[in-house]
Amino acid sequence: MTNRFPLAVLPTPLVPAPRLARALGCSELWVKRDDLTGFALAGNKARKLERLIGAAHAATADTLITGGGPASNFCAAAAAAARVAGMGCMLVLYGDELHPHPNLTFARWHGADVRFTGDPARTSVDAALDRVAAEVRSRGGRPYVVPRGGASVDGAAAYVDAGDELARQLDVARARPITMLVAAGSGGTAAGLVADAAAARRPWRVVAAAVSR
Repeated sequence: MTNRFPLAVLPTPLVPAPRLARALGCSELWVKRDDLTGFALAGNKARKLERLIGAAHAATADTLITGGGPASNFCAAAAAAARVAGMGCMLVLYGDELHPHPNLTFARWHGADVRFTGDPARTSVDAALDRVAAEVRSRGGRPYVVPRGGASVDGAAAYVDAGDELARQLDVARARPITMLVAAGSGGTAAGLVADAAAARRPWRVVAAAVSR
């Protein structure tokens, strides 16, 4: 049985965008509104966090550990999800705290313990996650570590689910797209959609547009 902690309002709407289609010269354009998942301004992160919190509960973890940038939407959403799920949350952020971003304020408001690496490189977060997890274990806690952006097997699996949801909606709408365009930061969302497209032999290809270095 799939481990999932309910957070998102699903299915999210699938809506036509005829004026944008005309402006771009497309015959037809549909938008899957995963900004409307309905949880704590989390957008598409809510899907991933359902799977990730579910996996953390299955592992009997009491502390969710993840990281990213000081303005990370995923980190803010993770802090909110952990609080709703009754877990502690520790966030590891690259760089230093210079000008607190609203997302960071939001995460702290939800009780997150925030650590900065002091290194501007995003990859500095990765090793620090393991160190923080060791710290939690040393005091008797049970950590569950989530990579930056929720880009893990569990996180990506949420977008295998989303691909199936989308396919059902497209059938109802009698729409037959040939290209699916998705933003790619850490890559987890795109990976899940590609896995779904390959496994179910969907009639579209997935194109990921990088929004990060």
